[in-house]
Amino acid sequence: MPWSSTLADAVDDHQDKIRLTTPLVANRSSNFITVESEVMRVDGAGGDTLLVQRGAFGTDAAAHAQGAAVTRFGSVLTTSTGGTASQGPAGPQGPAGPQGPAGATGTAGATGQQGPAGAQGPKGDTGLTGAQGPQGNTGNTGSQGIQGIQGPIGNTGPQGPAGTNAVPVHANLANGTTAMAFGTNTSVKVTPTTNATYTTTVPAAGTHVHLTILTSGTSSFTITFGTGFKPTGTLATGTTSARVFVLSWISDGTNLYETSRTAAMVA
Repeated sequence: MPWSSTLADAVDDHQDKIRLTTPLVANRSSNFITVESEVMRVDGAGGDTLLVQRGAFGTDAAAHAQGAAVTRFGSVLTTSTGGTASQGPAGPQGPAGPQGPAGATGTAGATGQQGPAGAQGPKGDTGLTGAQGPQGNTGNTGSQGIQGIQGPIGNTGPQGPAGTNAVPVHANLANGTTAMAFGTNTSVKVTPTTNATYTTTVPAAGTHVHLTILTSGTSSFTITFGTGFKPTGTLATGTTSARVFVLSWISDGTNLYETSRTAAMVA
């Protein structure tokens, strides 16, 4: 029967040692096997491992998965138990090898000597500079025209309605609150009770708001700013009780952008 086996392990496209599920030895220095569409020359064998040269007969060396079929190509391989497998039919002729490199370019012939430079002709005489003509007289300045009469001042338009002054609104939020509600307040104060992510509704563009964070107890909490905020970073409250952090923000109508924050201050 024609001999065949499978790969015991997956191989990449340049690995030169492969392991088979059926141990083999080569009965001469050059034998060939086929793994999928690649032909490999077997240069040695030991147990279930073959030493191969990849991409024989112009086939492309490629990666092969574990369990890929391995068949004999060309000469006889002998199993490790000593039995000789029968030789199968001759494989198809491999593609023609690549064209050899072009021969080296011959040495260039010697450069001939440069002929002598021709004599430079005589330089012509420089012509005479023409005389500059006299400057013309400056004309008289014309007299200024008469200024026109100023038109009457137009009537003053009616005064617009008085604008409304923004009234600051402060809210003391319940301890542990995470929704800052700056859509309706310009100043809020809150005491965190755990690590938290603060969110907010966003007021009209140009509105300045202030967030006061008061610490309580000796546990440090990390405050992260989520929806509605564009902060410069998180805030750690520290382990000292009764400390205040003040963070200021300005609205662009979509987000509140942090403009400043204080260090911990005594409450």
